[in-house]
Amino acid sequence: MVMEAKSVKSALIETIEASYKRAVEIGNEIDKSIRNNSK
Repeated sequence: MVMEAKSVKSALIETIEASYKRAVEIGNEIDKSIRNNSK
């Protein structure tokens, strides 16, 4: 309840979601790079 009152919970959720999205982007960039270099 304290976390919700201080908006910490929503900030943590947003941080985790943004981190996940960025990790997917980085993974896609690495995959693309590997595929281009193996040609």
